[in-house]
Amino acid sequence: MIECYECGTKNEEGSRFCKHCGATLTLVKEKKGKAKNISYYVFEVLRWVCIFVFLLFVLVSLVEEAWVATLVFGLCLFILLPPFNKITREHLNFELPRSAIICLVIVLFFVGCIAYPVPDTTQPTPKPVVTPTPTPTSTPTPKPIATPIPKPGFTIPEIPSYQPHDFERKPSAYAVFEPGYEFSIKTARSEFYDYSIGVIKIWLENTGNNALFIYQYGLRPDWAQEGRWYPSDTELMINPGERKYVGMASVKIENDIDSFYMEYGFSLMAKTSDGNWYDYGTVFTMDPLSIPVNPVIDDIDERYVTNLHMSKKVNDLVDPTDPKVREVAVQIAKEYPGTYNVYQLCALFDYVSNNIEYVSDPRGAEYWAKPSETLTSGAGDCEDHAILVASLIEAVGGTTRLYATEDHMFAAAYIGTGDYVDAVTDAITNYYNTPVLLSYMTDEDGAWLMLEPTGGSYAGDLPAGAKPTRTAWDFEDTTTITVIDIR
Repeated sequence: MIECYECGTKNEEGSRFCKHCGATLTLVKEKKGKAKNISYYVFEVLRWVCIFVFLLFVLVSLVEEAWVATLVFGLCLFILLPPFNKITREHLNFELPRSAIICLVIVLFFVGCIAYPVPDTTQPTPKPVVTPTPTPTSTPTPKPIATPIPKPGFTIPEIPSYQPHDFERKPSAYAVFEPGYEFSIKTARSEFYDYSIGVIKIWLENTGNNALFIYQYGLRPDWAQEGRWYPSDTELMINPGERKYVGMASVKIENDIDSFYMEYGFSLMAKTSDGNWYDYGTVFTMDPLSIPVNPVIDDIDERYVTNLHMSKKVNDLVDPTDPKVREVAVQIAKEYPGTYNVYQLCALFDYVSNNIEYVSDPRGAEYWAKPSETLTSGAGDCEDHAILVASLIEAVGGTTRLYATEDHMFAAAYIGTGDYVDAVTDAITNYYNTPVLLSYMTDEDGAWLMLEPTGGSYAGDLPAGAKPTRTAWDFEDTTTITVIDIR
């Protein structure tokens, strides 16, 4: 007699099919003489394969937090596969071909999803790059620094004990499958010089259909080691169709070079249709950008002079008590509350740099506008920009002066003396969220931070006509500079 392994029915010798359940009675003889159906061994192999894949999914869940997908997969295995639970195997009659096909399809589908996820959108500008994402580093809270007692008539900006930026919180990444993303970038960069720091302002436009969350951005020059780049932390949500300012990134040129190649990098997340987030890690732009590097200039000895007529004209125009000037200054400064401080100084400079356009004077005339007039028109030339910057900073308690060359004028703010100047430098770096090289002039009173809104990228950038030297900076074609103190 031949016993059917599926149902246990005794069948006559020579029978090919079980008379009770119809299962195939192909036999495999063991040493003990017990006959087992071939499907038994096939099911055993498939059972262990399924268990292995299920455990693999559990491990993936520990990293990706994809518990829903894991539970669904486990339920599918429990219900559909006879070898995955004893009750189903003993009481349900699944034929081998159908069970094997179901098992194979499920295993291949989920293993394929784990091994090679493919995005559903193309990206014309950026491309994903598999690279170790640097551990996000939070900017330490600035330590309170005692503001030195200034000379009579001078005000030194304080250094706040709080952070200058209130970033949004990074969402948790629960999504397993890539939703896809598309974006384009716009940049504005300064000139790059040997042995100096160049900066680039970056805007990002979300041209795809899914919301994006940027938590790091930065640059990767061609000399960076594999997997290395220079990121800055941020937390920025950009919805489809929106364009937002991401931040400013910088690169320090250590050597004497003619040019270098550079890529923009973003650590980003994309939102799925069900509201979850998928973390893409760090992606870089597709084509490296060639950046020319200029040589530094030699030191030049300038002559600093005063001009009573020019000084009177400027002081008559700088008006921190004008109602419109005061209103604008207060609205900007209150974003960084407290007494006059470094963050307020930078914010006031940025307002003029970003919102007041450059427009030349009428032909044949040298017209200097009142600061309220420049605010109303939203435009002016270099003198108008400088007068407005000085008026806004003076309106919140700062001390300023103006510098004039043969064909240019720019403002400056007093920032103290000695070690406190270094502390101000650190605070400005903290404000702009990237290392910057500050330009300032010194005299017997202390240091004066350069404020060049018509061409500078940040508070402390080089004024127009100036270039770095090997040790500091200097004007290239100017020998006489007029100093105008605001009284």
